Amino acid sequence: MAHRNIFRQAWLSLTNTTPVVDENDPCLTRTQYGDFCLTNAIRPSTKNMTPVQGYRHGICWEQNEGTPFVVASITREKLFEVFMEFTDLLESEVDVVLETSHPPNARGQHRDMIRDEIDLPVLQSTLYDYEDMLVNDGFMGIAVVNPYGIQEVQLNEHKVVIAYNANTLAPYEEVLQRHRITCNEAIKMIIDAPHMHISQHAYKEKFDMLAQQIGCEESWEH
Repeated sequence: MAHRNIFRQAWLSLTNTTPVVDENDPCLTRTQYGDFCLTNAIRPSTKNMTPVQGYRHGICWEQNEGTPFVVASITREKLFEVFMEFTDLLESEVDVVLETSHPPNARGQHRDMIRDEIDLPVLQSTLYDYEDMLVNDGFMGIAVVNPYGIQEVQLNEHKVVIAYNANTLAPYEEVLQRHRITCNEAIKMIIDAPHMHISQHAYKEKFDMLAQQIGCEESWEH
């Protein structure tokens, strides 16, 4: 299914470099930037990066077809709530893609776990039980997809929220604006600068539990 490729292709359109990170940089211990609070999943590794809240638009190109999207940088206190409200805008039955870069995956490689056709209320109820991992694990991400069209929402490894819709992005922008998250096409997000992903072994176990609980199977698509 075409939507399974969007998860990875989107980030090729946003950031196509792998920056070198200095693990001793003091930026990695900082969690607060004014009113913006980082999750435990990711840290900028440059003093020139100041994370802020806001969103911008883009287009994800695949096979000469462009799908509009919004990508939002959201303070930790609102992040999961906004993502869940985005999922409310999907159909009552959805597909799910869980992505992990936890070991034993090779460095820089991802493993996708797929569940087709799950009732949205069932999925949402389950995700609330895994909120801590979804927000704070820098080695995993999730995409929830409308199986009947190009419509998808993500909370990815960088802990930004993304929504794709081939028709209109207005409902997602309404959610963002209701949470006082404003549009800034020039916003610089953590994905745009050198950064480090952070995780812990307990999250690997929780990821496996979530995948099993919602019935995900490993995807062999490349």
